[in-house]
Amino acid sequence: MGNPEGSTGNFTAAIERYEYALDFLRDAAAPEKPFPVDGAALILKAFGQYPAMIDALATPAMKPFILQMTETLTRDAYGGALVEAGYLQEADYRLGRAATSSKQFMGMLDATIEAHRGDLYRRLWCLNDARKSYKKALSGSGGLPLMPLRDEWTQVKLFGQLAEVECWTTAQTAPFAGTTRRSRR
Repeated sequence: MGNPEGSTGNFTAAIERYEYALDFLRDAAAPEKPFPVDGAALILKAFGQYPAMIDALATPAMKPFILQMTETLTRDAYGGALVEAGYLQEADYRLGRAATSSKQFMGMLDATIEAHRGDLYRRLWCLNDARKSYKKALSGSGGLPLMPLRDEWTQVKLFGQLAEVECWTTAQTAPFAGTTRRSRR
């Protein structure tokens, strides 16, 4: 899910869009609602998938799968926007929901969720948890990392955040910087 509002710092608008998207997905899940796959076809084409796969996803049986995956991605992005906006308790809840629903996708979506969890834990100063989450995000997380964080700039950002966590952890365990040794005379 794209987040153009969040990329410009307008997190309120981004949060409203994610809330709208979740409402839309809940409404679309109703059995009587038609389920056109035009949008999903565009996404699949962007990821280089074959037309036969698009035809397979157009069957009514695939509707719950596609909606659940889209909901998971939306909850993840929503949680990330909440972290950036400073709504940390709500972000923790949303990212927890994303992680729970992500389990059915065998780890395919875990990398971005863990990256956002790392950001959350870093903001909460839970540095050990942040370190674990960033490392999971960098490794691609689950057993079937079909959608891992492999973009080089994303990896650079995660390594930078991991380095900050390491620096802060070291600073917390180092002797107080204001003290000095008495010199011998």
